[in-house]
Amino acid sequence: MVHVAPEQGGSGRPPHRRKELALLATVFDDLIEISNGRVILLLWDEFPLMLHNLQRTHGSQLTIELLNHLRALRLAHADKLRFLFTGSIGLHLVLRKLQKAGNTNDPINDMQSQTVPPMADRYTCDLAAALLKSTLAPPHCIPTLAARIAAEVGGFPYYVHHVVDQLQQLHRPVELEDVTAAIDKLVYDPHDPANLNNYVSRLSSYYDDAERTLTFVLLDTLAVLPSPTRVLDLANLSRHQDPSIGDEQVRETLKLLAEDHYVTPHQTADGLAYDFRWQLVKRWWKETRL
Repeated sequence: MVHVAPEQGGSGRPPHRRKELALLATVFDDLIEISNGRVILLLWDEFPLMLHNLQRTHGSQLTIELLNHLRALRLAHADKLRFLFTGSIGLHLVLRKLQKAGNTNDPINDMQSQTVPPMADRYTCDLAAALLKSTLAPPHCIPTLAARIAAEVGGFPYYVHHVVDQLQQLHRPVELEDVTAAIDKLVYDPHDPANLNNYVSRLSSYYDDAERTLTFVLLDTLAVLPSPTRVLDLANLSRHQDPSIGDEQVRETLKLLAEDHYVTPHQTADGLAYDFRWQLVKRWWKETRL
């Protein structure tokens, strides 16, 4: 039998909630029984978003109970059961809200967190070059065009596909200036085909008021700076907008933004410095928000 995490709070759970969690345990018991010794891998996409919506609609207690229950299942069947949680938002955002609601344990401390990075430059160039073959780009120009695309959009296949799609619609030989125009459309098109505005809207969804205010100050400041900037310099520049901002606030918020892939730290001779993680996002932020 699966050992289920004890109830939190002592009482107050609707009876149907107990039944649903018990049914979940029974389902995995049955799956393991018929697996003939094979390991069961559960792939759960958009898991953090589901937890966020669950917390928003049904409260923190149910969300905590579900996470604890899933952890109990993993521990009870450590040699037979594996979970793979993926999502477009970080699980850390949900866990922070649960901690603020009074949850003191770590329901995923038995799991490894892994960030899937974008493609490396060489593979981005390979993808762009392969896609450009379907356009009227002169073959001898394709390596140069592909390199420009990779340099401008980074290793995001969606952006690469979008730029090449724009080039396909030219119905004439592709020039380097056409790549620039296609990338400009990603930045300036009011329909936001790259969904870059999501970087703004998600701050309103997953950050509280105080965090959101400081994140906008820091991102607005970084967007106009040409290179990675040290923490203390960022703090001083941010105080031009809000004199009450403290150095430690800036450090903690930058760590949060780095974990959420807005910014990335760089080790320099003068210490740790930060910049936008993706230069396309930095350009869009500067051009459309400031």
